[in-house]
Amino acid sequence: MVRASEKAEPSKAHLKKDGRAVDSSTSRSDALLLNAKLKIHQVELEQQNKELLQAREELEAERARYAGLYEFAPVGYLTLDREGIIRKVNLSGATLLGGRRAEQMDHPIESYICSSDCQTWRGFLTSIFTGQGHATCEVSLKREDGPTPSVRMEGGLSEDGQTCLVIVTDITEQKALQEIQDFLLNCGWQPGGRDCLQELARYLAQTLDMDFVCIDRLEEDGLTASTVAMYFDGHFEDNISYALKDTPCGVAVGQTVCCFPERVGHQFPRDEVLQKMKAESYVGTTLWGKDGRCSGAQSSRPQRAIIAIFSPH
Repeated sequence: MVRASEKAEPSKAHLKKDGRAVDSSTSRSDALLLNAKLKIHQVELEQQNKELLQAREELEAERARYAGLYEFAPVGYLTLDREGIIRKVNLSGATLLGGRRAEQMDHPIESYICSSDCQTWRGFLTSIFTGQGHATCEVSLKREDGPTPSVRMEGGLSEDGQTCLVIVTDITEQKALQEIQDFLLNCGWQPGGRDCLQELARYLAQTLDMDFVCIDRLEEDGLTASTVAMYFDGHFEDNISYALKDTPCGVAVGQTVCCFPERVGHQFPRDEVLQKMKAESYVGTTLWGKDGRCSGAQSSRPQRAIIAIFSPH
């Protein structure tokens, strides 16, 4: 009996040992499976991370492109609040307003608009925030020196309704061209053309802020010109004939534009008009009618006219 009992014990121990062996084997299998899953998951995470980094780079590039388009756009972009305070402005907008962009931020845009157009501007802002949500207006901007620029503003309400986005376009040249066209349409061509040419001379002097404007008719010999309209210092002078030699008008004959931007009197010392006026610069052009004649010339033969403009000295 004792021997039988002794034999039973090793059998039980063996079972326990086998049990442990089975448990250990199972744990290793689970560990290997878990490790494989973790590696797969790691690969997936690395791929996702790579895709996220690529998406981030693309987003940054897109943001940089957007910033470039915003900052360097040929028109001005402004963001304004309900009070018309500048919250954001790009480089073109800052240039149109004048001054430094840092000084423009958090300032009312109305301070940059000519007082005569402030009422128009207020109506524009009111229409955006309390009415249509979109509006357009044309105003002139203040300048301490130099010409006053004209701009067109187109504004729309933002999604949150707290700000408006405004596009500012410089229309100075466009308005000047329109004014010239209106002048020519309203001027009318009188018999002989003298009245219209006088009005043209006056208009150019006042518009360009010039001291002297004259319109000459080139005589048949091509060596002499006769003035048909001569506007000087706010009034018309009597017409004269003069030799083109040693004058800038002689150089301008036949040219589209002839310009002497400075020291024109020193370049033509024999031109008595230039010396008397102490003219600093000169621009001239040859005008041709559609039939090869100067408009308003009192002759049946083809004529040419010269417009000469002297700047203030």
